Amino acid sequence: MFVAFVDVLGFAAATTALSEDEELRLWDAFRMVRFDPQIRREGRPTNVLINTYLTFREVVSELRQKLSLRDRNGSLQTILFSDAIYLASPDIQDVVGGASMIVGGLLSRGVPARAGIAMGEFITLNWTTNSDGIAKGTHFDAQFLGTGVVNSYYAESKGARGIRVIVHPSASSAIQEVFPDSLLWLDDEGNPDGRYEVNYPYFTFWPPMPLRGRDKIVHKVYGDYKRNLRSLRAAAPASLQPRYDLSLVALRRMYAQSKESMAPTYPFPYRFPFPYPNSEADARYFAAPRGGTRKRRTRK
Repeated sequence: MFVAFVDVLGFAAATTALSEDEELRLWDAFRMVRFDPQIRREGRPTNVLINTYLTFREVVSELRQKLSLRDRNGSLQTILFSDAIYLASPDIQDVVGGASMIVGGLLSRGVPARAGIAMGEFITLNWTTNSDGIAKGTHFDAQFLGTGVVNSYYAESKGARGIRVIVHPSASSAIQEVFPDSLLWLDDEGNPDGRYEVNYPYFTFWPPMPLRGRDKIVHKVYGDYKRNLRSLRAAAPASLQPRYDLSLVALRRMYAQSKESMAPTYPFPYRFPFPYPNSEADARYFAAPRGGTRKRRTRK
């Protein structure tokens, strides 16, 4: 089983910085925005915490819609709580692609996040909501455990700093085999909980898109990510700015790797193991003759 843990960065610190009155007003306002369609239609609230939380939920919802198109067996499990989510599936594509798309989707909207991916057990025991009068209040019971749960959390929390998708050693070989162009060695940043990171913008094009014109879109996507990282760095306290510096350095390495892997080869540069819907069109495009002589215009 492959497991990913994704966490929104800075959400807990921003929440604990609120006074008691601010917090009560904030979550009252959030409930109004969450359940009142008219308020949502009129535009987002100005509070950063509410916007961050709503953005996180939107990105996760978009991801589940995309994955539902190919997860015919219903094998993907997602556990969303507060500002974090676990993804678990025996299908490595769902987990690696899903975690990368959440991190990239949040960054494209100006929200920082980090993820960890591992391979191991993910056991769900019980899911209940009880308010049967045996005890006062309501009891929510979500029992899940396993080595995949622990190691994905360790990769995220103890791995390289910044906006990254860190791979635990338990999953690195399997990811390298399926997505050979998507991993980057962490050099000095590596530790026992993560020696590799995923080139998460690589999965912006997942499922794969046609080769024709992809280089322009790659350049735009990485450019948008770089601008958002710089904006987040400028707004961050001085103590956190080095982490954004590391994220920018990593993004430059990812861009260089993506450009290198985008040489026009058939059927496509990214060796995805599932059917590629435009392979025939791309085959015709790259099989067509190129170059040749050009008639010169002569003045009469």
